[in-house]
Amino acid sequence: MPDMGKAVERILKAIENNEKVLIYVDGYKCDKCRTVKNILNDYNVNYYEINKDIDHQDFKIIMSKIHLDWENISAPTLIVVDKGEVVVHMSEFNNRDLGEFFQEYGF
Repeated sequence: MPDMGKAVERILKAIENNEKVLIYVDGYKCDKCRTVKNILNDYNVNYYEINKDIDHQDFKIIMSKIHLDWENISAPTLIVVDKGEVVVHMSEFNNRDLGEFFQEYGF
């Protein structure tokens, strides 16, 4: 898939290699997305970001690869994939939830 960005290629490679990966779904002009991204950076969490609006085709490819309905994914959303399977898919959360989430899933 030659036109894909490095993050998208890395996400697909991690899924294929059964690695644990955190996917952060961002959206165009999403105020809450900026807040979540800042929290991810504050916690020094390793994640791969995909913007569902700008990277639309790549977003659809990744969501189909992990068997999620891309039309029902809102931004912001955090998705943990481990061993090729979705472990958690979280779109409703607050700052406290995120801290617990990072600890529980080892990020």
